[in-house]
Amino acid sequence: MIGVLADDFTGAAEIAAAAHRRGLSAEVQTDFDPSSPADLISLDTNSRGLPAQDAAETVGGWARRMLRARPEWVYKKVDSVLRGPVAAELGAARAALGKTRVLLAPANPTLGRVIRDRRYLVGGKPLSTTDFSRDPGYPAHSSDVLEMLQSRPGDAAAFLKRGSSLPAEGIAVVEADSAADLAGWAGLVDEATLPAGASDFFSALLEVREGARLKPPAAAPLQAWPDTLFVCGSASEYGRSVSRRFRKADLPVLRMPPQLFRAGTGEGMVLEWADAIVQALHRHDWVRVTIEGPPGKPSDPSVSLTDLLARTVEEVLRRHPVPHLAVEGGSTVSSLVRRLGWRRLEVRRELAQGAVTLFPPGQRRPGLTSKPGSYPWPEPLWRQLKPR
Repeated sequence: MIGVLADDFTGAAEIAAAAHRRGLSAEVQTDFDPSSPADLISLDTNSRGLPAQDAAETVGGWARRMLRARPEWVYKKVDSVLRGPVAAELGAARAALGKTRVLLAPANPTLGRVIRDRRYLVGGKPLSTTDFSRDPGYPAHSSDVLEMLQSRPGDAAAFLKRGSSLPAEGIAVVEADSAADLAGWAGLVDEATLPAGASDFFSALLEVREGARLKPPAAAPLQAWPDTLFVCGSASEYGRSVSRRFRKADLPVLRMPPQLFRAGTGEGMVLEWADAIVQALHRHDWVRVTIEGPPGKPSDPSVSLTDLLARTVEEVLRRHPVPHLAVEGGSTVSSLVRRLGWRRLEVRRELAQGAVTLFPPGQRRPGLTSKPGSYPWPEPLWRQLKPR
């Protein structure tokens, strides 16, 4: 078994899909279960939104539990643009797994996300000048990867240009703007090194370490989606563009009611919103629900809007058995999966990088297709976009 520690659900699913794409069986889990027969177990530690110390304790605990299952090797998945307490998680995972250093490659060249001369570039632009600078939870104020990492003094983070040797200890963030760069770094990973980063680096590691047993399945065309509830808890510009696409096709977009967004409480308001969503599902094949609330922030900062969204979707499913959920945003998917009590999900299909369809073992509905908020849905999907 290959083990993966991912800080959110969509990241865990993206890594599991990379293995599935190469012919390995893969599961995403929210509670580590080593009895699974899967070739790869990708664990959502749900730690990105935690304070650094809490995240370190959480990840360290899961890493020790995973180590007891004797995995062939372990990968630490982090957000590709280094959101969350990345350095704290890496330090905890390194210590728990008995490694002396971390090789961190967060670049995703297949998505135009590269690292050159310590600068993180997205589509050729410095990260701090892109939509990531307006992320409500983790705004990118810098494009310098060492500043973005926000490492603590004990983490000893360093930047390595291509062709450099690995340091004896600490976190080494590497330069990479191509698949060839990532393959080169993958070849340097040894028993003393914890590999970490985004999905492209994991794919490079798979080719280096598991190439002999990889048997990619034949590609299949995108199938027509059944009645689908689209759930968006992401504040990305891409999410807003999807909502505009729905409205243009005369399909309903139901935003979180202003009273619920601002107050964040009241079971009655949750039930009313769920009732409106169910009525829309009776009339349309595709319905979209979003958190896109009014200007300002909720009055109660302790209330999680993604939890409210998950509560609402759970109520919708209780009343209307939707065959398919399409969910955007890691924290939203994580809240919903936990709300529904799903601890293990098998990867059935990868629609595009990061867009992954999963099912609980032995369950035929509802299917769940998840993706990070900033990743696009595959373009062929929109050919199905038409009102009933």
